[in-house]
Amino acid sequence: MDAILYGVPTMFIEQQLSDEIIGFQPSYVLTHLNQNDWYDEHRMEWIGWPKTEVEGKEVEVAEYLNKLADFVRSVLGDLPCSPQRRVYSGKYANIAPSGHASVRKPDIVIVDSKVDEATKNASWAQIQGVAGLKCNVSDPLKNTLEQLAQYVRLCYGNQYDRRFVMAFGIFNTNVSFYYFDRSGVYATEKFDAHAKPELFLRVVMGLLFADRSALGYDPSFTSEIVMENEKEILKSYVTVADSRLEIIDVINQDCVIRGRGTLCLKAKDENGNVLVVKDSWVDQSRRDKEFKLLAKVVGIKSVAQLVKHEHVNIDGKPDNTSNARAFMTEIIDWKGEFVERWRTDEKWTHFNSIEFRDHYRISITPFGDSLEDFDSLEELVLAGKDIVEAIEMLYKQKILHRDISMKNIILARDTERGTLRRGVLIDLDYALDFSEPRTSTSKGDRTGTLPYMAARLLTRNLSEEQDYYHDLESLFYVYCWICCTFSGPHAAPRFTDEFTYEGSEISKWCARDVNANTRDSVGTAKVALMSTGHQFLGSFVPGMALYFKPLVSFLQGMRMVLFPPESRYYPVPDESLHPVKRPVENVFASFKAEFDTCLISLRQKSSPQAPSAPNVTTGGSANRQTVRERLPYILKTRNLIREDGLVHLRTANDAAKAAVRVASKKSGGTSKTFDKAGLSARMTASQTASSTAVDSNTASKALDSGSQTTNSKNRVEVGNSVGSSSSRKRAMSPGENTASGQKRAKKDKEKEVIDE
Repeated sequence: MDAILYGVPTMFIEQQLSDEIIGFQPSYVLTHLNQNDWYDEHRMEWIGWPKTEVEGKEVEVAEYLNKLADFVRSVLGDLPCSPQRRVYSGKYANIAPSGHASVRKPDIVIVDSKVDEATKNASWAQIQGVAGLKCNVSDPLKNTLEQLAQYVRLCYGNQYDRRFVMAFGIFNTNVSFYYFDRSGVYATEKFDAHAKPELFLRVVMGLLFADRSALGYDPSFTSEIVMENEKEILKSYVTVADSRLEIIDVINQDCVIRGRGTLCLKAKDENGNVLVVKDSWVDQSRRDKEFKLLAKVVGIKSVAQLVKHEHVNIDGKPDNTSNARAFMTEIIDWKGEFVERWRTDEKWTHFNSIEFRDHYRISITPFGDSLEDFDSLEELVLAGKDIVEAIEMLYKQKILHRDISMKNIILARDTERGTLRRGVLIDLDYALDFSEPRTSTSKGDRTGTLPYMAARLLTRNLSEEQDYYHDLESLFYVYCWICCTFSGPHAAPRFTDEFTYEGSEISKWCARDVNANTRDSVGTAKVALMSTGHQFLGSFVPGMALYFKPLVSFLQGMRMVLFPPESRYYPVPDESLHPVKRPVENVFASFKAEFDTCLISLRQKSSPQAPSAPNVTTGGSANRQTVRERLPYILKTRNLIREDGLVHLRTANDAAKAAVRVASKKSGGTSKTFDKAGLSARMTASQTASSTAVDSNTASKALDSGSQTTNSKNRVEVGNSVGSSSSRKRAMSPGENTASGQKRAKKDKEKEVIDE
């Protein structure tokens, strides 16, 4: 875990659990403990202290601390800072708390006494603090921290109002205090519980007596019981600026310790309008705050719209992670001693690299479903076109999103669309405003979600400045991911007999430990897969689910816009075709044209007059589908070369003639009419797109006009003619009936088409 500071001076405990916070003075309580046989000041030891040097003493230690707390309460009376009575419980060392799939068993937990008495098993949502009990370990401080970190993650993942978590560890008679927040963790130096009884009381009693806000809970989250239909209902609320919103559901809740800790809630205002509340911890060094960027894009339909925002305040002060660490940035006179070793010791040198975070909360609209919840291929593709337009509009406002991913695209109802939902881009946390020169960058260097990041941003030898086409490439990977990991709408899972994630191409896009090496390996894998059509169609497409096979041409088209075309005519990819070399408006027009073409095709297939979708199974039909999908794009590649008015080795006319020869050779002359009509339509569309630059609708109409009546029908003809040829080949070579023979036949046939 990053951002761990070991050996923090124990004065940090006095800051976090001051007399005012815990509601008593430890020295005053210790006097009564001396007089009542709880502590022996002459021998400097706690009377009746459990044998913590032996394992399995969790219940005994918890009972001892509870009895100590009862005595302290009898001395102090009612404590106004803690209206609820908390207790320690050691039973969860043998029984995992409920409410989560994890079976982790914390040594000792802190819960409300009513919860501990009323239930046999408290949930992680009810656990207010944790403690570790260790003995006979070589490094108890580190070992305990690693264990406590697992418990704290579960607290964060089940308590959406948690800002930070305090804990402690007991190693024989030594104690260390731990403070977890969104910037990392502080682990204080060890101290002996017998030698420093006041400090021990401050820790173990302070966690029982401090109010909920001091324990790390956010007071802007509230609950109350209301009567509805003569029934008592518990309702929860959250405040955003001056608005009190009723919480309907939890959309997303990060269980990480260090990081943004993003929480998304579905809520409604007093008028019943449904909103999304986003609560997150933002790097203080990040100049482009999300609410500022959202204020610049008001009115863009396919981008989330800002309603209200605030920097969360706790007790009248802006909430952040730097307040708890303020004493580390200056020399403090503590009991007459200047404690500055954390400023001079080498182990503190990384302190300045910690990103301090501010606590922000915004409310946005609309509320929508995740992209994987699409109803049909048409809705899926149409939503993607909305996102392309959103990326384009953001770019015109001098904004790069930089984190296009599955979770950052939602489907929202739109009265103009009927049953088809609109794609909406959310989460501008990593967005970049490039309208002004940047004087500094944020310390957090993450610029996307790894599986969807652009290849050239990951590989060392191809690294480049982040730009708009990287967002388009990320969207392309989103579609690739969907086509491989789902079997259909609504995140329908794939069966292991047809797809295994571990052996798939997309498994190479993920890494358990993200570092420079893994990023480079992911980038290299993407470059190898996407750089050539042969590799993409041969390695990636076979892993697609059957339901998504109609999108093969669509994916290939997007790939060709993002990566320079290649073939034997271009041994080295033509860098002049790379998006960085092309006019921005042309790249967006080409990309949107792929969506338009795909939508036309999908709507034709869903129409009663349209021919039925080709059968895609295995063996010969899969090969025919591959040829059927690849041939039009081989032809289209040659025409796209002229899109920006560039002069290359082969002109569109040369490509047209070559394509006609290919189809004629394959089909015995039966498909010449299709080839000429289709090529004419595509050349017209290409010229139209080039002349209009940004009007993708015009391009799609041109595509539609020439190929609507012939394209679907004649694609099948070409496929059938090639299928006949392949059947004759199999008849002449009985060995090709085996799996290896079929594989060789498929490879030879694909190579022949590409070479032609």
